[in-house]
Amino acid sequence: MKVKFLGALALGATMLVGCGTVPQSKELSEISNATMADSLAYYLGEQGAMAYWQATAQDTTLKTEAARAAYLKGFKKGMESITEEDAYNRGVSQGMNLAMYLKTLKAEYDVDLKNDPALAGLAFGMQSDTIVNPRMLQQAIQPIGMQLEAIKSKKDKEIADKKIAEEMQKSNYQKDVNGLVYKVMAEGKGDKLEDGQMVLVELIMTDVAGKPLVPTDVKPQKVVVGQHHYISMLNQVLPMMQVGSAYKVLGSAIELFGPQSRQFRLKGSDIACMEVKVVGYCDEKGELSETPIKVAKEDVKIANK
Repeated sequence: MKVKFLGALALGATMLVGCGTVPQSKELSEISNATMADSLAYYLGEQGAMAYWQATAQDTTLKTEAARAAYLKGFKKGMESITEEDAYNRGVSQGMNLAMYLKTLKAEYDVDLKNDPALAGLAFGMQSDTIVNPRMLQQAIQPIGMQLEAIKSKKDKEIADKKIAEEMQKSNYQKDVNGLVYKVMAEGKGDKLEDGQMVLVELIMTDVAGKPLVPTDVKPQKVVVGQHHYISMLNQVLPMMQVGSAYKVLGSAIELFGPQSRQFRLKGSDIACMEVKVVGYCDEKGELSETPIKVAKEDVKIANK
């Protein structure tokens, strides 16, 4: 229990305003006359370092020297705040965790979350263990979360659209009647692709500067024209292409990659590129075919974003 408690405290420590000197790095062997208890405390401190590095994966600004020093001072301040009263200590820990979560929500959704309503809800729920029903609480929170997501999506789209307009002018992209932003990298031969045809396609996902977001040695994949279930823009661009042609599509991360954009650590307001090359027609097994082969048309539902 105490180990878990210290872990929670480490996560919330950056909320405290640290003062005094920054704790200095030492190897265990450098601690004079270290006892078994000192060794245990040292290793528990290293667990706090693990929590720090996990946090940097979500917030890269924590990797700066200034942020690292602030984290260390906050951690130290948190440890020094512990009293003999366990109830108070637990309250401090949970309060810091909630404050960190509120801070994250403020930054992500640009919403003004105040401490007073949270404290009022806490005090009300603590009157009896029968007041708060987890299922009903989740049902109450869910529609609010959906509203926040809708507001955020609208704001992200406005930011992304502005970035796309700027990149269009800078890099000579063009826009079709349906709003698809693209440029032709290589012309193909033959007829335009048709819905339902099976083709082998090379996809390279990059940022605007051209840096690949995934390994570039990925094998060509079989795609049914007009029936891709994850990338709606692929359904838009393929009917414009021919065998051998290569296009570069510009769009928001969500429009291009859907739910996978989070795997690339892209925000909804980010923009990126999808380079598409049609290698050739193929059969059901993904083997190249000299002539086009069609499959039955199916209703396409793009995965939730």
